[in-house]
Amino acid sequence: MKLRMLTPLSQTDAWSPLVNRMFEDFFTPMRTESSGWNPRINIAETAKDYQVSVELPGVEEKDIDVSLHEGLLTVKGTKQAEKESKDKNFHRIESFYGSFERSVQLPEHIEAEKVAADFKNGVLQITVPKLAQIKPEPRKIRIETKS
Repeated sequence: MKLRMLTPLSQTDAWSPLVNRMFEDFFTPMRTESSGWNPRINIAETAKDYQVSVELPGVEEKDIDVSLHEGLLTVKGTKQAEKESKDKNFHRIESFYGSFERSVQLPEHIEAEKVAADFKNGVLQITVPKLAQIKPEPRKIRIETKS
């Protein structure tokens, strides 16, 4: 076993290659292929319906598919990559693009045929109406006396 004397500076030696690589790679072209992404989903409930909001910035309506099968609401599509330009060199690309798919299991008591979707300002709003609950009329129950 090799003994090594620890000094305050010896701990920084381990970080040196990492820091050097970070500065060397700063201006090199980044990968252009997507590593995948998942759009954010918010689900809210009102007295009449469920509201599902899906954040899809940069996605066009024609590239979105919404389906409902056996209570599973699925949103899938594609976010197109920015077209390459000869007069523009990217130093960093943090935007995601490519295919995505998100699914949400809905409760049983919904009106599947009335589900509606609206896409505006990069947000897909899906409204899932609840089945109307039939409230039974109050009924008077006669009390029988047994003698």
